[in-house]
Amino acid sequence: MRVSRWIVTGSLALSAAAMLLALARPAAAIPAWTRKYDLDCSSCHVAGFKLNRFGQNFLRSGHQTAGWEQKQDISGHVSVAQKSRFLWGQTVVDGNVKPGSRVNSFEQHALALYMGGPLEKEWSYFAELYWHENSGKTSGASDLDDYARSKLADAYLQYTHHEGDDQYTSVRFGQFSPFLLHLHGVGARLSQNRPYVMNSGTVGDNPYKAFGRQYGRDVAQGVKGCTATAALMNGTGAKLFNRVDNDLKKDAYGTLDYAFDDYGSMLGVYGYLGHYPLAVDKPLATGTAGGVIPSASKVLGYTTYDEFNQLGVLGNFTRKQGALAGAFFTGKNEFTSGTPSEVVFPVDSLGATKSEIKSMGYYAEAQLYTLHPRVQPYLRWDFWDPNTDKDNNEVSGPLFGVSWRALDAGRLVAHYQVLKTKKATSALDETTTSVVLEANFMF
Repeated sequence: MRVSRWIVTGSLALSAAAMLLALARPAAAIPAWTRKYDLDCSSCHVAGFKLNRFGQNFLRSGHQTAGWEQKQDISGHVSVAQKSRFLWGQTVVDGNVKPGSRVNSFEQHALALYMGGPLEKEWSYFAELYWHENSGKTSGASDLDDYARSKLADAYLQYTHHEGDDQYTSVRFGQFSPFLLHLHGVGARLSQNRPYVMNSGTVGDNPYKAFGRQYGRDVAQGVKGCTATAALMNGTGAKLFNRVDNDLKKDAYGTLDYAFDDYGSMLGVYGYLGHYPLAVDKPLATGTAGGVIPSASKVLGYTTYDEFNQLGVLGNFTRKQGALAGAFFTGKNEFTSGTPSEVVFPVDSLGATKSEIKSMGYYAEAQLYTLHPRVQPYLRWDFWDPNTDKDNNEVSGPLFGVSWRALDAGRLVAHYQVLKTKKATSALDETTTSVVLEANFMF
């Protein structure tokens, strides 16, 4: 089995090298907008993917430029993307592979539709819809028989008023994530996966993570590279991308950032204030008191909340030769458990309790653009501590990858990652190793 695996891996590497020598074409960004505005991708991007200052303004202005022509042709508004992957991975505990952890699979990962651009003066829209996306499940309910799903990612309407060439006010309505996070690992990026602190860092039973598309409204003011944003959102919940806010409270976030050169080098801060109702997503809890077990129709419903916040500092320094990027996050979660909503027996001893958890995490990434015009290797370190007052619970490790723009409208990405999760004793520490090969295109 090992010999055949190395044969397959070697064949893929040799094929990739041969194609690299044969290709020397210019790169392209989202093709719909290059077609609409007849602009080269370098107008908005560094190294074919990293948004420069012009590209950042284009994104935040509703994917439109000053003096745009009202051409409602579908070619300038719609692009289609597809991703195919090979995954290999396993988790080792005390020298042994953890049962059920091994992955060795080809998958048709996603087929997606990107739509966006101006509707008329000062109004624009954007939507990212996945007709098909691999869910990662192998059992249970699914949209399709192969455990895939359809998914709506971003979908919003935007109003943008330009007071000058480098000054604007915008309002977004719909489902989205903060632009500042999009520019630092959530949106366009070299790696196939997002930084752990943004995409996987959660605390307790609260599923909130920095990357999370939510329903809401945001207002932004941009002046000469400085942008301030404030938003009210429904908030997170369950395991979904967002939730219907049926406990009548809203979350809020704000960002402040400054792009200090034409390459898009930037420094910004992100703050989030949240309220997560565990009683809504997990309304039932069983228990006993005085030796009496309540009947199935009278189950204790605890009113439990998590009032939490997170503060992040994000930045990148970009040049033609490469870039350094990273983010640092710190947070606090305060879980409050109240008295039962239905008293079925004496509960005087079940008063409200509170527990506080502090978290911290970061990522740091170095990207190299000068090796080849179409090949960008990168190195990232991830770290996440879900409870800073508790020892031996951190997740950390390196990721090495390379992105190769083998097509005018696509690329091949490969990465190797090792994440170590500390446990109570070193014998229980988990080391997860993964290899991802992805081919994607957009036209």
